[in-house]
Amino acid sequence: MRIVLITAEYPPAAGGVADYTERLAHILGTLGHTVTVITPPCLVPERRPTRRPAGVEVVAATGGWGLAGVRAVARQAAARIPDVIALQYVPTMYGRGGVAPAVALLPLLLRRATTARVAVTLHEVAVAWRLGPRPALQAAAHYLQLLLLAYGADRVVVTNARYAALVRRWTQGRVVPRVVPVGTNILPLATSRRQQAALRRALGVGEAPLVGSLSPLGVGDQPTHLVAVLQRLPTAHLALLGGLPRYSQQGPRFAALARRAGVAARVAYTGYWPAATLSRALATLDVLVHTRDVGASTRSTALAAALAHGLPIVAYRGVETTDVFIDGQNILLAPAGDPAALADRVAAVLVSPALRARLRAGARALYARLFAWERIGERFVEAVA
Repeated sequence: MRIVLITAEYPPAAGGVADYTERLAHILGTLGHTVTVITPPCLVPERRPTRRPAGVEVVAATGGWGLAGVRAVARQAAARIPDVIALQYVPTMYGRGGVAPAVALLPLLLRRATTARVAVTLHEVAVAWRLGPRPALQAAAHYLQLLLLAYGADRVVVTNARYAALVRRWTQGRVVPRVVPVGTNILPLATSRRQQAALRRALGVGEAPLVGSLSPLGVGDQPTHLVAVLQRLPTAHLALLGGLPRYSQQGPRFAALARRAGVAARVAYTGYWPAATLSRALATLDVLVHTRDVGASTRSTALAAALAHGLPIVAYRGVETTDVFIDGQNILLAPAGDPAALADRVAAVLVSPALRARLRAGARALYARLFAWERIGERFVEAVA
């Protein structure tokens, strides 16, 4: 198939959708499809795109995301004579506060400009309703945009079952999305015992139990619960793996909280590390803790990375947790919002080699079945065909 992917984020720009779209394009090319990525010119200097396989090209969008720019993108996509055009959508990628009415019209414009099947992947749907004129207007705009996208596209793809249920409810069952989990750009690398020992020294751990959390201070994460885990596990150390946007205040806030709780000496915060270093750090952990308020979810790239590395994982059972996550087999689940229960499950993993071995095997099996990029590429093609 000839496939066009449209996205506002792509490497070298940093971002979850950027990484996702790059990996998706690469695996689709590897599977034999011809892929074109249409994206704005990316000028962020920190990262560079990886080597592209045959069959994948990246072209710069000729305009912005206003109506004129969206029309130009539609013409660019149609000129490739594709079989499938897939828009990667997060509201805030396309407009201030996520208000992007022109992008919401893109599927309709594409269907007028080409005979290709038009798909939309909803990485996010809408902000939650909150009191106040501005947040209410923002949520209303997101909701209306989602309806335009869902009704305008031939296919709708979402990253988790909760989003699928929301789309079905908001469209009164007229749109039935397909669920395709996200993957990870932190793929497992061989890590020697010497490398693990060096990383443990760099993190100031020594022989103590090492608990880790990947990208732990983002939206929806609950870092106070990590402090509570450390308070209940006096010998454990915590590694916060991954960077934060420069404007984020989460890092300083977490550091102050850890100092007040008396656990700061047992916390190591890495900041930005490249994927290869993060892979070796993940391989060094005894257990990974996931504190996202929605629970273990198929849209969590951090969780996908932990599964890829065969880590014992402790997470919450939240609104996005489905039966693919089997408590005691491929993950340990605690009731949402209960840090004491979370700490108890971490302790259970640390004291039981048999439980760790079972969770590691289950994590690898779940990754291979749902989260490996080959499976994601195949499911994506099935969803948009």
